[in-house]
Amino acid sequence: MKNGLRLVGLAMLFFPAVLLADDPLQFSASTAINFKTGQYLPKLDPDTDFKFKNTTLDLGFTLFTGRYYVALNYDTTIKEDYTVINKGTIEVESTRLDQGITAGYDIGGGLGVFLGYKTGKTEQDTVRTNGTTAILISYYDKGPFAGVSYGYSFGKAGSFSASLAYANMDGEIRRTNEITEVTQRTTGTTSGLSYGIKWTKEVREGRTLAIGFKRHDYDFKDKDMAVSRTGDISQKFDIIYVQMSDFFN
Repeated sequence: MKNGLRLVGLAMLFFPAVLLADDPLQFSASTAINFKTGQYLPKLDPDTDFKFKNTTLDLGFTLFTGRYYVALNYDTTIKEDYTVINKGTIEVESTRLDQGITAGYDIGGGLGVFLGYKTGKTEQDTVRTNGTTAILISYYDKGPFAGVSYGYSFGKAGSFSASLAYANMDGEIRRTNEITEVTQRTTGTTSGLSYGIKWTKEVREGRTLAIGFKRHDYDFKDKDMAVSRTGDISQKFDIIYVQMSDFFN
């Protein structure tokens, strides 16, 4: 809830710059299906890594005019990663939630710059079917990012775009024993690069279809070392998505 209020507050700061522009105001709404593969790899103990695959629904809203735009997105799991291991005695469920706000400016010649703020949460819930243990591990990241983009139009064939961004966020890991309700917590910083490519084509007037790939390559630096001895963790996400967008004047 706090993250949602923070994003709304940031939107209220960004929107006036767009509204004051002289060009006509437009907006778009988009829906995307994301196929995400995530990996959390402890630097000191790589054998304890975990991977998961989620299908998520990413809802977006963009307000733009002239060379400026502001975009909001909310990306939630619609199909979690569920596995049964150890001869059926352990159930593991993993989910991912992302949301953010981005403000951008078109420099010209296909080049653009953008900055924003985003939050992300991965949860891994491990439960023994005999009821003796239930552990929930939550990974949180929140903070700013900035980047550059480039786009090129091939006319009726569609357009190609690519982006590169750097994020420097606050990170946190919580390990909760769901039976005793005892929570361990450690904090640090999560930083690194993300990049993406996308092909977009107009399918009819006012509607576009896009197919793309995104990669997030982050490192969590553990300041407290309060949850485990593994400390620093490499976070990697590969995302393939299909997006439909509608534009309105």
